[in-house]
Amino acid sequence: ALARPVGSPAHEVGCVTGRALMPLAEACRRVWGIGQDAALLERAAANIPEGSAQRVHLIQADLLRLELTGPFPLIISPCNTLALLPPANLLELLVRLRQLLTSDGVLAFEMPTAASRADDAVGDEPMTAFIDHETGHPIQLYVRETAQDDPPAVDLTWCYDELEPDGTVSRLEVVTRLHLYAPSEIESMLLAAQFQSVSCSGDYAGSDWLPDSELLMVTACASKG
Repeated sequence: ALARPVGSPAHEVGCVTGRALMPLAEACRRVWGIGQDAALLERAAANIPEGSAQRVHLIQADLLRLELTGPFPLIISPCNTLALLPPANLLELLVRLRQLLTSDGVLAFEMPTAASRADDAVGDEPMTAFIDHETGHPIQLYVRETAQDDPPAVDLTWCYDELEPDGTVSRLEVVTRLHLYAPSEIESMLLAAQFQSVSCSGDYAGSDWLPDSELLMVTACASKG
């Protein structure tokens, strides 16, 4: 929805396998997706529709060392990507993203909140199940969340249960830490990065952010308009 009025090109920070990049490509003439993991970017490339291949550009890069020149009227970062960064690094990235925007460009991103913390145990039901495109083996994904208080964060343990051909199940566990920020902290960092206006909502529908909101949706504008 943001992409349609602001135009092209658009830039997604942390595109991973392209789940959000593909709809973005439908709304813009050109999109750029930045990711750090080469294997995940290969999957993103495989997901690009044949007719969109010339309009979608994928780049492997450290998020803190973006070398794009821009300018972009829209930069988005869904799926809690920016929450991977502690405050000092997040501010550094926000400054860089502001430099990549047009004079009236928009930055939009999603962050987790304390209200989204779940139980510490892995649930009985998988979050999702899929077939690994390389091995053809079925995989079920479970997630365990563990709250951290100093500094506020949540550790996500991603548990991938893979069914082997001999009937055994092997588990791969990957831990990701998401830092938790109050809206006031995010607003202060964005203003320090020279954004001119900031708005926060509690969901994708634009509802007001409340302390019990499970999402923090942030829209920052380079101009006051």
